[in-house]
Amino acid sequence: MTGWLQWPSSSGTKNQADSVFLEAMTVLRVPLWRRRLMYLAVRLFGRGAYVRRADAPEPGD
Repeated sequence: MTGWLQWPSSSGTKNQADSVFLEAMTVLRVPLWRRRLMYLAVRLFGRGAYVRRADAPEPGD
């Protein structure tokens, strides 16, 4: 989910994608400790993948 939301051509920023991810986990009633752990991992380690995708083709191209 975050990969699709973070695709550079999609509207929004990485911060917005991460917030949507956190909100989705809340709606799905993921336990608080797991939400925090997963959100922190995306915030800390997701940036590299997001930056590398800037030059990548669109999915399905």
